[in-house]
Amino acid sequence: MASQLAHVTKVLISSLRASDIGATTKLSQSVAAGVGNPITNDYYDSKGLAEYAWSHAVVSDDVYARIKKYCDFKISNWSDDCNAAMDIVSSQYQEIDIYNIYAPKCLLNQSSASYANRAFFVNDKVKYLCINADSSKPKVLLKAMLIFGMQEQFRRRIRMFSGYDPCYASYSEDYFNKKEVQNAFHANVRGLHPAKWHVCSDSILNSYNFSVFSVLPIYSKLIKAGLRVWLYSGDADGRVPVIGSRYCVEALRLPIKTQWQPWYLDKQVAGRFVEYYGMSMVTIRGAGHLVPLNKPDEGLALINAFLRGEQLPTHR
Repeated sequence: MASQLAHVTKVLISSLRASDIGATTKLSQSVAAGVGNPITNDYYDSKGLAEYAWSHAVVSDDVYARIKKYCDFKISNWSDDCNAAMDIVSSQYQEIDIYNIYAPKCLLNQSSASYANRAFFVNDKVKYLCINADSSKPKVLLKAMLIFGMQEQFRRRIRMFSGYDPCYASYSEDYFNKKEVQNAFHANVRGLHPAKWHVCSDSILNSYNFSVFSVLPIYSKLIKAGLRVWLYSGDADGRVPVIGSRYCVEALRLPIKTQWQPWYLDKQVAGRFVEYYGMSMVTIRGAGHLVPLNKPDEGLALINAFLRGEQLPTHR
């Protein structure tokens, strides 16, 4: 469960546990929560985004020094100087794929009307229209950047015969707009909603109130209830980077069960993990925001271990 959806998942599971904590241990043993590259805490996620961009040579020492000087990510309204510095981070990520910084960038014709309607430049600062996200609200803008980027990836389609496609196609919209598929899901069976289904809903994003700034208390609640919690992170993701996720996990102050160490697949290091009492954090080496897309074998090994309640392999 990745990114924004992780918020929903954790809130739903938290609601489930509220009704039966202390009532039975059977459910605790059978229910687990796994989240991937999740937005977790605004302060740590924003701090991690900036640090990752600097530590991975996306921005200069000067830009990072300005971020450290002017940005207080603990507050909702960033200063003008902080916004200016973070705008540079955003503009540099326009040159590469923020969701996998080592993957090739899609070179789709950027002069098309659809592209022009989605992004523009003002005073050399990248401004994302992102379904009219208010650029005066930087936290909302960053969240809109995430959804906008995912939506654009769904809309771009350049087919290749083999290998990694930086403009990888998602056929979700085509699939879920098929009449027979909607009928199978008992969705819009009467045809009362003639509009096409989209991966991201502009109207929902425009009206959504981003009021939950941290789900760390939900993690604590789930762990206290006895649920297994795994957080995994592709270490090439610049949007919800592993640095921020590590800050979030460390903020829980859980006692360590197994020290940070590599895990293996096909005799190669597939990533690293650390086990706490109540929670595990796993990285996937070379994967971006969408682990199954970039590292399908490693992703399968990860989910198999999670579902079986097993430790990841620690030997070649």
